[in-house]
Amino acid sequence: MTAEVAAGYFFAGCCPYGKIDKAIPKIVTGIVSAIIELVPKLAGAGLDLIKGLWQGISDAAAWIGEKIKGFCGGVLDGIKNFFGIKSPSKVFAGLGKNMGEDLGIGFEDEMDKVARDMRNAIPSSFDVDTDVNVRGNARKKPMFRGFPMVAVNLV
Repeated sequence: MTAEVAAGYFFAGCCPYGKIDKAIPKIVTGIVSAIIELVPKLAGAGLDLIKGLWQGISDAAAWIGEKIKGFCGGVLDGIKNFFGIKSPSKVFAGLGKNMGEDLGIGFEDEMDKVARDMRNAIPSSFDVDTDVNVRGNARKKPMFRGFPMVAVNLV
């Protein structure tokens, strides 16, 4: 017995044999039409699911952000209360002023060191030969552009 014959006996028992072959294309067409109608609805449901998930994540992120902000604000308030700070801007203005003054002091200290290093780097003793013959018979002295070089001791 083949599958066709078995199917024929089965359908013959519940439906007249001549009508089943006409009903199968209608059944298949109905199933395909139902699936085609469901695809946009399923896609819309999937999109709504993703949008809802994203909205939930965004809401959670905003909630967490508010909690962190509240926590940090509480810590900052505690620090301000502990140190007796009423106006942080005035405190930080004072810090800025102190930083400027310290920068100036540091600059002055360094400039003193630079000046000392410059003084130490300049030679302060020179070999001066004062042996000059008025008659014009002076020993040969080093010359610079026709003039005798004279060294001066600066103290």
